[in-house]
Amino acid sequence: MKTIKLPIQNEINLNEELRLYNDVVRFAYNRVHKDNSLKEIQIRKLVNDKFFSKLNSWLIQCGIKEALQIQKRNKNNKVIFGGKSLLKRYQKKLISKDEYKKERQLLLNIQGEKLYKGNRLIDFHFDENYIILKLSKQKHIKIELPKFRRGLQRELNKLNELINLKQTTVTIKLNNDYIYITYEEKDLELVKKYKDLKSNRILGIDLNPNALGLSIIEFNSNDE
Repeated sequence: MKTIKLPIQNEINLNEELRLYNDVVRFAYNRVHKDNSLKEIQIRKLVNDKFFSKLNSWLIQCGIKEALQIQKRNKNNKVIFGGKSLLKRYQKKLISKDEYKKERQLLLNIQGEKLYKGNRLIDFHFDENYIILKLSKQKHIKIELPKFRRGLQRELNKLNELINLKQTTVTIKLNNDYIYITYEEKDLELVKKYKDLKSNRILGIDLNPNALGLSIIEFNSNDE
């Protein structure tokens, strides 16, 4: 697993999404910490009842997963989001309330999925140094990335091939300033073995006792 951190080059505003996502994580965490007998399906119902109309449904599910992971890592120990040292700095008035809120804020954590071309909320364009964050049908945000060094550019171009072939997952974490891209380096070996793959062409093989059947099908830009 590899994670790269990149500064976002254009100005974006995810303040509302960050606020709501953090609310989801804390709400879900507090429910399961208070009653660890709650099953995941029960937590999902509680969270969805409160946040479903306010935040993208996949972000809600990712927030629940993150809350459950936090609880699992810390078991019965109560978590202080942002950590004790940050809280002490705030209590001693070494930082302002706004600074404290910003420092303890979790990043949006958008987990990847193979069948959704790496990630259901992201369109990847590493070859052109940008991605598109799809928060709803109406709200798409272009996120411009810095120019990559040559080696990283080659690696991300390979990753983009696998994304288009639905053969890898890419998890994205971000706020208004930085983006973290996490992927499996070992998946990139597939591209080394097979070059110039056609993302719109599929080969099917049918093995029978007396015959071998091959089917090749191609799709146009509308997936038809």
